[in-house]
Amino acid sequence: MWASLCAGQNMLKAADKRIDSELASRIRAEQVRSAYNSTAPGMTATAVAAMLVAGILVGLDAIGLPLAIAFSGFMLIQVQARLLLISSYRQHQPPDHECHEWSRRFCAGVLAVGLGVGGFAVLALPPARLDLQLLIMLYVCAVASGAINAYGVLRPAIYSILPILVLPAGWMMMQGDWLHWVLALLILGWLVAITEQARRLSAQFEESVRLRFENEELIERLTQEKIVAEEASSAKSRFLAAASHDLRQPVHALSLFVAAMRPRVTDPEAVRMLDHIDTSVQAMAGLFNGLLDISRLDAGVVEVNAETFAIHPLLERICRDYASQAEAKHVQLRLVPGKAAVFSDPLLVERVVRNIVANAIAYTDRGKVLVGCRRRGRAVVVQVWDTGRGIPPDEQVRIFQEFYQVGNVERDRGRGVGLGLAIVKRLTAL
Repeated sequence: MWASLCAGQNMLKAADKRIDSELASRIRAEQVRSAYNSTAPGMTATAVAAMLVAGILVGLDAIGLPLAIAFSGFMLIQVQARLLLISSYRQHQPPDHECHEWSRRFCAGVLAVGLGVGGFAVLALPPARLDLQLLIMLYVCAVASGAINAYGVLRPAIYSILPILVLPAGWMMMQGDWLHWVLALLILGWLVAITEQARRLSAQFEESVRLRFENEELIERLTQEKIVAEEASSAKSRFLAAASHDLRQPVHALSLFVAAMRPRVTDPEAVRMLDHIDTSVQAMAGLFNGLLDISRLDAGVVEVNAETFAIHPLLERICRDYASQAEAKHVQLRLVPGKAAVFSDPLLVERVVRNIVANAIAYTDRGKVLVGCRRRGRAVVVQVWDTGRGIPPDEQVRIFQEFYQVGNVERDRGRGVGLGLAIVKRLTAL
């Protein structure tokens, strides 16, 4: 058993290493992709600035024309070569496992720029002209700063650009006087500072990419779990929908048995018990019917049979059926006449309106309930107005949840089970 446990731990460690290696490869690929996509504008600006500096130096007789032409040609050639490399990268869209090769190619181009610009600075620095030395160093520092900011997401590229400042700093030290030593130390100090800034930028980029990948994996995992849960819920709903007829029969039979027993029971105590049984059966039937109706809706087995029909007769029939209930509560139930025709499923429309009217009467203690419809463009809106208690704004969304009722914390089954509006919400979504 100990050997089995050790083998299991080794397998877990190997799996963790493999996952970490894959994540590191994806992060490196993202760094390479960012480097390739953010360097083209800066390269062109660097080449233009190089030719301007070379022209100024030639004009001031600080360097010869051949050196200026050679440096300008080098800058144009390297820019063209790196633009071709970037174009090739974008065309190939290489997979993650090839990122190391493309990283080496990119860093080789950066190293060529660093050596070229740094070498030019060493050749162009005039020993007797401090002002021109400062001009050249200003250009070199600007190029180095821009390059490190552009390539900062890719750490190897940061170190490939270092010769652009290391070579001129070495030249400064070779001059031997204290002023050039101070300038060299300033350049090297500034180089350390911007390199550290670039290293932090690279670390932040890696962390942001890592978090993004982890979030994507988490979303994918949650999506898969949601699909599994929805499939399980759908399977349950399909089962209940398919078995709804068989499941309703025992409850219906129990209701018939209670009705059949009522004329045969004469003892007052037995009659009272039978009333309690009848109330429980009716509550159970309501709950059962609501659950089965929701299951049929969730399973998608409810078909919508749309047709054109007059809406007023349907509303009139509903109001006639609830007239006695409204009269018993001394609530005036009134229907506004109308001649509108609609295209919908009359059975589903009736189910929705019946539920709304029943709720309006149930929660109206005095006053009236007004039922009617209005035209809204090409649509017809059925409206039910009442003088009831109303619904607090913070409860108006929750009342459409299953088994939720406002003001029925004691769960009085005589006031329903809280499935009516949940069924209405599903019916209106069909």
